[in-house]
Parts: sequence; C-alpha cells; structure tokens
Amino acid sequence: MPESDLKNLGIKLTRPRQAIYKVLTQNQKPLSAQEIHRKLNGRFDLASVYRNLNLLAGRGLIYSEVLGQESCFYLADLPHHHIICRSCGRLECLPCCHKIKVKHFRVIKHRLTLSGLCDQCFF
Repeated sequence: MPESDLKNLGIKLTRPRQAIYKVLTQNQKPLSAQEIHRKLNGRFDLASVYRNLNLLAGRGLIYSEVLGQESCFYLADLPHHHIICRSCGRLECLPCCHKIKVKHFRVIKHRLTLSGLCDQCFF
C-alpha cells in the first residue's frame, strides 16, 4: 500500500494495515475478515482486522463486497463485481461499468449481487 496514498487521506501506515494489505495482495479472491485474521496467524486481534478493513474500504483503498452472508475484501486495479455459483461456490469476476457521480459525495459505493449455476453444476 503506497504510503503516499495513506498520507493523502490522513491515515497512518501501521503494522496491521501493512500486514492486511500484504494478505490481500497475495490472494486473487475476496477474503472475509475472519479469513484474513487466520492468514495473519493471530498477530493482530480480529477487532483490529475488522476496524482496519472498514477504514481502508471506507476510504476507497480496498474494495468490499457482500458475498453470501459476509463482507469480503479485495484489491483490484478497477472496480468489479463477482458472480458466485449457488451450488459449488465458484467465483468469477465481472467488470463494473457504473460511473456514479453525485454532487457533494466522494468514494461512492454500490452493490450488485449476482448468483447462478456454473457450467459444471448446471449439467
């Protein structure tokens, strides 16, 4: 996570934030706070992981999406959505073409929930 990005937003680069960012860079799929906590081997408490993920997502430095019943977090060059197979849980990325601009608002988020059956589960 570039320190300059954090400084521009008035956020300090702490060890938990560095560790969380590293976990997200090493994974290609969205991860829940509990999955990130497990990958950090308990170095930081779960409340700290949640707090930092919500801060980073709230400032637009990482993305958050509800998959199934829980919030998952990920890094991406461009915003995108996911479709999940209702049978096996296979996950695919879909580009997001929404360019939402609202006067007096920044870091605008939207949700799109997509599910279906993948080819393997359908046949």
